Amino acid sequence: MPIQRSLALTAAVLVTAWFASGASAEIISYAGSVSAQMKELNGASVTNTALQEKRYPDPNETLPLQVIARLFSDAERSGGSAAAQFADPQTVSGDNPEEFAINLALDSIGPTLLYQASASAQELRTIRFSPAEVGGAADGQVVSLRGRLFLDGALSMFSSKGGITDLSGASVTLKVTVVKEVTGQAAQTVFFGALNVTGGADNEVSVTAEGDLPLKHIFDANLAALDPQLEVFRVFVLPAVTLDYTYEATVGQQFALRVTVAVGAANIPGGMGVAAILGTPVQTLQDIIARTQSAATAKNIVDGMLKERSEPSGRSLYEQQNTPPSLFNLCGLLGFESLLMIVGLVGLRRRYVRRVASSE
Repeated sequence: MPIQRSLALTAAVLVTAWFASGASAEIISYAGSVSAQMKELNGASVTNTALQEKRYPDPNETLPLQVIARLFSDAERSGGSAAAQFADPQTVSGDNPEEFAINLALDSIGPTLLYQASASAQELRTIRFSPAEVGGAADGQVVSLRGRLFLDGALSMFSSKGGITDLSGASVTLKVTVVKEVTGQAAQTVFFGALNVTGGADNEVSVTAEGDLPLKHIFDANLAALDPQLEVFRVFVLPAVTLDYTYEATVGQQFALRVTVAVGAANIPGGMGVAAILGTPVQTLQDIIARTQSAATAKNIVDGMLKERSEPSGRSLYEQQNTPPSLFNLCGLLGFESLLMIVGLVGLRRRYVRRVASSE
């Protein structure tokens, strides 16, 4: 039977590999990489691209690894930026050492240009547990370990008053994975979570959570009232969430944990933008939005996202999905038999994909 032990592998969105809470492991090696990519499109045609990538270890690179890709069009007041960072996991400290950071912003005031962007950060840590590190289990024995994942960030979608109202085609997505790798064996995903924000008709903004992300810790706030220039300003927050996951390892056997955080986004022309802040300085993001919106609006957008990260004011997605409608109103409209049918159908909801949609 597997022996239960606790290993705090922090992988923050910020994705971090940090070992603590009693159980430690021999760190054989670690490596990291970051990537940022931008595409400018006029309709379906790509008109410009930018790509930056770095890896560690590399004789030409030192930590922290930092990359940024930017594209602008002053003629159409449109542009975007994607940035990623990987810090030295041996020098950071604390429960959430924030080794990884990503920020991204896209905005298009002009009528034709739009942007697509992606940014990612990854760490590969090779480790091995000795018998002493897992309570005296013998070499070759399979033990059950618990890893810890820290998430802290915000995704946003916004549009200008008087601009486009059909937000279809706009999106911003966060994906986090932890994969266990052993030489000669198939890789095993031990954690996967995704948060997908998409635009729709009539200023609709929808969010879908997949995998292991808990709906109770994802908050949805409507902040359009913060700025008179904004018709839509929705912020979806994961405020310093700590998540546990489990996996098995063989005592004395070398293995690796590969942690990847990735953000992808696309906006549309006509006064519509998206943004993501994941444990990173926000000046670059604010500069991008200020090129298309006013400086005051850019500050309100960034400040609003940061405030929601520290003090969420919105409802959690769990509350949105599990607040029961008025039974009196349902019975009056549909009849008692129809109400029973709805209750039965609710029980058949998919387990792993949860969707909340609203138009505000």
